[in-house]
Amino acid sequence: MVVLEKLQRYGPRHKTLVRAMVLCFVIYSLYFLGFNETYQSIDEHSHEVAQNDAIVQRSKLMSAGNRVFNWKPKVTSDDTSSKCQPQRKLVYLRLVETKCYTFGNILNRFGYHNGLTFVLPDTSRSAVFDFTEPLSETMIAPFNTHDYDLLVHFARYNHLLMHQLVPNARFITMIQEPSRQLRASFFFFKMQYRWKLRENFESQTFPTFVRDASKYYYTNEPYNWLMKNGQLFMLGLDHKDELDADKVKQRIGEIEYHFDLVMINEYFDESLILLKKIMCWSFEDILYMPHDAFEHSYTGISSETTRTVDQWSAADRRLYYHFNTTFWRKVEEYGDTFQQDLQTFRLLNANAIRACATKNPPHLCTLMATEEEDFVEEIRNHQQQLYGFLP
Repeated sequence: MVVLEKLQRYGPRHKTLVRAMVLCFVIYSLYFLGFNETYQSIDEHSHEVAQNDAIVQRSKLMSAGNRVFNWKPKVTSDDTSSKCQPQRKLVYLRLVETKCYTFGNILNRFGYHNGLTFVLPDTSRSAVFDFTEPLSETMIAPFNTHDYDLLVHFARYNHLLMHQLVPNARFITMIQEPSRQLRASFFFFKMQYRWKLRENFESQTFPTFVRDASKYYYTNEPYNWLMKNGQLFMLGLDHKDELDADKVKQRIGEIEYHFDLVMINEYFDESLILLKKIMCWSFEDILYMPHDAFEHSYTGISSETTRTVDQWSAADRRLYYHFNTTFWRKVEEYGDTFQQDLQTFRLLNANAIRACATKNPPHLCTLMATEEEDFVEEIRNHQQQLYGFLP
């Protein structure tokens, strides 16, 4: 009104101008209020979608005062109303890559929430069976049970034993572009300190290694064997066979035959959508927060470094390009709803992360934020109380 009074001071000569400006003001006000209301409605609707999809599972989440952990019994009844039955037996051949702990949280959380039994390493709080030898019974915590559901921690591939431990399980793994995966392993195992690499910036130590990899690789430092073709090594190929093209091809063929899904690190969300369908899980089962501290620490890799790594770890390069092709074939086989499901999941995940940043976040956020060692310790303590150890 103050604006209108000032405009009216200019007298009759400007009535037309006043009327025009008033009309513009009214139109603008109606438009702004309508837009704001629509925007608020859209935001509320997206939030409601996230809440509705999660409410059934979230209502089951543990509530025991300030206690973080509270176990649920195994589900034995079938849900005949759903189109498929959620799969609860899974072997995840975990490699060192930049989302291994993020994905590990998803699997720990799923098993924990559903009261499933884990195959665990025979070391307190450790998430590692062994990086050197294929999984063996001596590496496994001797719980007094043979009814295992999940094997999801670091272990070198041994299909026969893994199949015996978790029969009828779905087998999955996740690989990464070789230069990025090698860099992840390099910093994960702190090779810059083991090899005493001196540079002005720590990020420069990896290119220094790549430029003269043989000099450092053929030493007796621990974890050297994972600094060349480390992905195929963990998937069962011995280093003595990595230059044999036929044996590399054979190993890749065996992986394709035995594994239900080979996820691609660079397409993590897309991989989770494929996993959700294969396992008949819910969107809430695959929600995540980043858990890999080194994931964003060193972002750039030069094309020269990438080419050098492709030559150095040629078997891993062959592995990656093979399964990158089969991955997109699975996306095509998924059907027309893939992109819609991917967008829905990303919206739900963004909403979950926003909810976790509030003053009173859902308890699901506690589980999403739980670190690997804490999960392993709680799972181990629970299974020890439930089953005890073999004498």
